[in-house]
Amino acid sequence: AGGGSRVATAMGKTDDQDIHLLDADGRPIIPGAQARGSTIVPLTGEIPENIFVVPIIEPILFPGMTLPLIFQDDELKEIMDQAGSQSGVVCFLPRLDKGEGDEDSDKRVLDPAKVSAVGAVARILRSLNLPDGNRSYFVSCFSRCRVAKVIRPLYPPIVKVELIGDVVPQGVPEFDAMWRAARQTLRELIKEIPGMPEAFSVAAANIDSAGQLTDFVAAHLDISREERVKLLGEVRVEVRLPRVLEIITRELELVKLASKIRDDIRQKVEKSQKEFYLREQLKAIRHELGEEMDQKEMAINEIRLAIEKEGLVVTLRRSKTDQQGQGRKLALPSGAHPETCPVRAYRDWLAAGRIEAGAVFRQV
Repeated sequence: AGGGSRVATAMGKTDDQDIHLLDADGRPIIPGAQARGSTIVPLTGEIPENIFVVPIIEPILFPGMTLPLIFQDDELKEIMDQAGSQSGVVCFLPRLDKGEGDEDSDKRVLDPAKVSAVGAVARILRSLNLPDGNRSYFVSCFSRCRVAKVIRPLYPPIVKVELIGDVVPQGVPEFDAMWRAARQTLRELIKEIPGMPEAFSVAAANIDSAGQLTDFVAAHLDISREERVKLLGEVRVEVRLPRVLEIITRELELVKLASKIRDDIRQKVEKSQKEFYLREQLKAIRHELGEEMDQKEMAINEIRLAIEKEGLVVTLRRSKTDQQGQGRKLALPSGAHPETCPVRAYRDWLAAGRIEAGAVFRQV
């Protein structure tokens, strides 16, 4: 399959009937002639019937997606370069093995058992060399496709594909109602997600069919890889739509719950910040008035004022624990019983001794 006019099929036979062959420069290949160094790609009309295939692990591509792809694998870059130099159309098939066991397999041969039978056909719009040595390919996926035959299993592999469209039920009220519900739920979801890019919102607003909606959701929301592969392989929209509606409904509930949690936390933080700000303001005012004191001092003063109304504040000029003679004040509350109340006994002592100033206890 390197440069002759015949292309080996997966069964070891050759197909050269009803096939127009072009070399890498777009020139027809005459049967029997040698075109050494060129890559053979059969074309049928504007869209190639036989195209290069890229077995891909991530991302799973859906019709309607336009995105840049960066490949580090030299073999995948070779496939993309070959497709870009020929028709510019390539088929992306999801790998079923996720790349497991590559070291034990022949990576130079396309194994149909390790790729999905349904993939996405895309045009290579542009390719760019990156500073790190990799290559970026800007592709636009436009249709699902089914692999009808493996034309060349050796890399870069070529397959014969059939473009397949969505199967949409007509005149079914339940389906129409589900399609409207899914569209409305998706719009609500986009409004609830903070920081949603405007381009994403615009793309979602322009979805005009149930098939487009299912592909859009499958391509962009958080879904397992296995689920994406199943949705890609299902052409019946009435089967895809209920699953997608379940996905976006679940995501909407999660987003609303996350938003509620954020609001609760924000309110708590704002309340704490407000209380701190007010305390700092109060502290600044007291400082300006020369009445600055901390929270502990304020609490002590409140207790002291309460005691002074019905209790007693005693000043000790010196004590065993105050050898420096700094003085200490003790608050004595009134007792519950008059016979044992220290405050009452103190006041009776002052009255009996007619003491109005000076020491309370005096020498006789």
